[in-house]
Amino acid sequence: MPKEPLCIVGTGKVAQALIKNLKDHYLIHISSPSEDRAKELAEKYAINYIPYRGPLPCHRVIIVRRDSDIEKTSEELIRFAPFTSHIHMSGMLSSQVLKSEKKCSMHPIMSITPDTSFKGVLFAVEGNIDICTDIIETLGGKYFEIETEKKALYHTALVFISNFTALNTLMGLALLREVGKLPPEIIESVRNLAYRSIDNVLKHGKDGLTGPAARGDLETIDIESSLLEGFLRELYILQSDVIYKLHSGGGDNSEKDDSSKI
Repeated sequence: MPKEPLCIVGTGKVAQALIKNLKDHYLIHISSPSEDRAKELAEKYAINYIPYRGPLPCHRVIIVRRDSDIEKTSEELIRFAPFTSHIHMSGMLSSQVLKSEKKCSMHPIMSITPDTSFKGVLFAVEGNIDICTDIIETLGGKYFEIETEKKALYHTALVFISNFTALNTLMGLALLREVGKLPPEIIESVRNLAYRSIDNVLKHGKDGLTGPAARGDLETIDIESSLLEGFLRELYILQSDVIYKLHSGGGDNSEKDDSSKI
């Protein structure tokens, strides 16, 4: 049985991950405004290259470009291939930015590299999901549907979970290096601490939060914040204040109620 043609527009990490995971199941065609790069990837992965501004040999197109380029790309594709259905993989944008009659967004809840496997990965989908769910299943992923109007809120939640957690870890490692020479085991210890902290919250909600702010230990917060400067100090105080207030303004020591000190 002949493979269904599937067009991928883009040359970045996500495009390459899709190509590697789908090329045994679909007849992949790659296109991009970066034509030389698209030709390189076509040769590397033994797939077909097609010029960016021209007819497309596919009914479905996956646009994997920067968020700011997705709408314009969809407009340009419709000009040359008016009956194609468009799919994008942006976390924040909904399918409404696409200009095709049938449109869908599918966003994997994970960080992607060119070597990523999508097996077992959960995707959020919205729009005309019938044009993208079989692709997710072919990738070995799973999916759930969200409301189009809630797409930006969905991605905001993931920014808190992923980006801000990673930033706090990066800042913590930078401060640890100021303590002095660290043993090689420190990375594994930090990883375990981060995993267990997240696991506590997943199991217990706000009651899984630990540390001085959760305990209502304002003296410790004052001492530690005084050691910091600039945005690091602001970040420490802001997050401590939020944790403190989540514990009803008094942490574990309910007799303390002066959140103005944080």
